[in-house]
Amino acid sequence: MDKASEFMEAYTNPFKFWDYVKILDPDRKAIIPFEQWEHLRKLIEVFLKYRLIVILKSKQVGVSWSLAKYALHETYKTGANILEMSKGENEAIDLLSKSRFIYSQLPRWLQLEKEHDGMTLLSFKAPKSRIVALSSTSSSGVGQTGSLVIIDEADFQDNLEMSYSTLKATVDAGGQMIIASTRDITRANSFFIDLYMGAKRGGNGFFPMFFPYYVRPGRTEEWHKEKEKEYPIREFFLANYPRTEEEALSSLSQRGLFDSKLLQGLLEGCKAPVETRYGTTRIYQRPKVGTEYMAGADIAEGRGGDYSVLWIEGREGLQRELVAIIRTNLLTIDLFSYQSLELLREYFNPLVLCGNDAFGLNFLDNLLKLSYVNIYYEDRVRGKPGYSDIKTNRDKNFLELDKALRAGLIIRDKEALVDFVNFQITEGGRFEAARNANDDCVCAAAKATAGWQLKKAPHRITVSYY
Repeated sequence: MDKASEFMEAYTNPFKFWDYVKILDPDRKAIIPFEQWEHLRKLIEVFLKYRLIVILKSKQVGVSWSLAKYALHETYKTGANILEMSKGENEAIDLLSKSRFIYSQLPRWLQLEKEHDGMTLLSFKAPKSRIVALSSTSSSGVGQTGSLVIIDEADFQDNLEMSYSTLKATVDAGGQMIIASTRDITRANSFFIDLYMGAKRGGNGFFPMFFPYYVRPGRTEEWHKEKEKEYPIREFFLANYPRTEEEALSSLSQRGLFDSKLLQGLLEGCKAPVETRYGTTRIYQRPKVGTEYMAGADIAEGRGGDYSVLWIEGREGLQRELVAIIRTNLLTIDLFSYQSLELLREYFNPLVLCGNDAFGLNFLDNLLKLSYVNIYYEDRVRGKPGYSDIKTNRDKNFLELDKALRAGLIIRDKEALVDFVNFQITEGGRFEAARNANDDCVCAAAKATAGWQLKKAPHRITVSYY
């Protein structure tokens, strides 16, 4: 067969084109032929059959190189405009560089004449085609028409929903969109997983594909067990090398600090508050004489971001219960202080523990100006209002809060319980909210828990007289 015939065959047949593809293997530190594993051949068949595709995958099963190969082959079509996005601009550039590397290893007679070769753009003269690496922003791709859009590592993108909306519009005239990712299990609410599950249900037009760890030849159960030893937290390992869709789709709820079954029971026992005020304050149990009360506060700026929370617990004997809560991200600290004062007075002026960061001190200063003095001070001479929310204190208080839940702390507020469900132990051993979730209720509850502990040390408590 002459070169012209070979070129035409490779140009029209992506499987024939594959015969000439070489990739860089970082493990072997060598350039090797791109092996035509069975699952990757099925992947290309799906690319040729469906316009909208979403892929949930294990790590290192050849999908990214397949996307790069497919994108490069699409540039042989006249006017092809291929848009690539990954979890960050550097990762998108890396995906484009894979196509560039494949191009560099093709036989000279199969290489198109380049027009531009830059970090974020690879274009060719004769077909007037190009591959563009986009940053992960909501405006990326605006005003373009994409013949092919590739979003790789989609679950790790902070702006995925907005980026998707923009890029989906570029292919609505008939272009193709391929979205692929491993699972980011730190996300409480994942647009990528919603998209994948919608495809499984057949309701969004996408064709779903799942690749477990073992689709790559050589990966045995013994390999899986040995690989797991490299991961201190099992859930991160299962997200990267899942055996089943269930493992791939799971979030860190199994790695939550607080017992998930216990929280599920509390969620099932949630009830409507006996009273709601101002849209921010929820009362679950009215004040009772003879009940001890404690308050914890976690304060934010109040401009639509993090929430400010005042958490008031009651205790009778050993039984603790959340009796009232204020939770809002719309009130300024001044207005939040006024609402808090009203609630604190109603519950017999309980001790208030609040962090001594800038927002917390602003809140405490407002309470003091309003003549509320039953607040926790860091020193005996009452020169340092507030509680030092350093990591040591925070971690101790979160663990004590976990003990309190196991001992029967009652919480009937659904929004608060959602915060508890999404409060995780990260791979680095930190206690914090899952991505896209909030921890404000947990932090306020932890300070109330610290208050009960400090009751055992009377010299650290300031008692008010009215």
